[in-house]
Amino acid sequence: MIDTVKFRRSLIVLAPFAQFADSEVWKSEHKLQDRLDHDGEPIQIPRWHLRHEPTGMRASGSDRMLDTFEVSLPRVLYGHNGRLLKSQYEINAALERVYEILGEVGDWLDELPKFSRVDLVWQFRGDPKLFIAAHKHARHKRIRRDVVTYENGSLTWKGSNQSICLYDKTLEMCRQPGDIVRMEVRLRKPLLNKVSVQNPLTRLDFARCYEVYRNTLLGFCPSVLPKASNIAQFLAVAERENWRSNGVSAFDIYTKSLCARQIKRLQRQIAQVRFETFHFDWTLLLPPQHAPEAVEVTEALIQELAPKRRIVL
Repeated sequence: MIDTVKFRRSLIVLAPFAQFADSEVWKSEHKLQDRLDHDGEPIQIPRWHLRHEPTGMRASGSDRMLDTFEVSLPRVLYGHNGRLLKSQYEINAALERVYEILGEVGDWLDELPKFSRVDLVWQFRGDPKLFIAAHKHARHKRIRRDVVTYENGSLTWKGSNQSICLYDKTLEMCRQPGDIVRMEVRLRKPLLNKVSVQNPLTRLDFARCYEVYRNTLLGFCPSVLPKASNIAQFLAVAERENWRSNGVSAFDIYTKSLCARQIKRLQRQIAQVRFETFHFDWTLLLPPQHAPEAVEVTEALIQELAPKRRIVL
């Protein structure tokens, strides 16, 4: 249900940041960050950025204190984010593991984490190309900007405080098309208030996150797509929709070089076509009482595709 989170919490680092330069587990980088002082004058503050190589977790801070963290919870718990956090227990276990890993380099102050970003995710079995085609011209009622289409076919709707992304998860991880459709909803302040009545958000509740995720996706009205696996079905759709180019029908354009016998055979095939459509309803895919069955990129699938393509974790 939850993938990447960003939060603030205070961790006193036990040794100088520079020691991580020779670490195989942690990589460190030192940068100067532009800030404004109390008088509004620009100043530069040194900041250290750490990356935990096994999990990709990022942490930053200064003056022997880490205070900002960003991490993929499924990657911490399972090694990659093709798996889903399917319960409150798994969310809690992932966060505890995060705190344990960070506890290896410092001591936590007695305070709760304050989340500033939460990615809500789920995955569905189906043809990603059909899901993407059905949403390509769909608008979301709470996002004004047009959808962005990327070269790999993924779609992203970018709002000021939230963004939604739809893509082929197997293609993203294994570089080969698959049948796992992933829908991500990224929330930032102040929309994080939807996830909890707490302000700031200090606890991630599975049931509440699923409710917000479902309500967000109900803001889409996907298009109904006609199925056309051969030319007769395609021309039947074109005739029903009255597709024309400069007043000439799709049928006339296609058949201009065919003989009379071929045209009659094609006309008979078109007359026999039964229209089939691809259509789905988010209210059915996401039942209100509970999350649907989890669809995941399994270790078996990764092993199957690993010799062919590089796996992206």
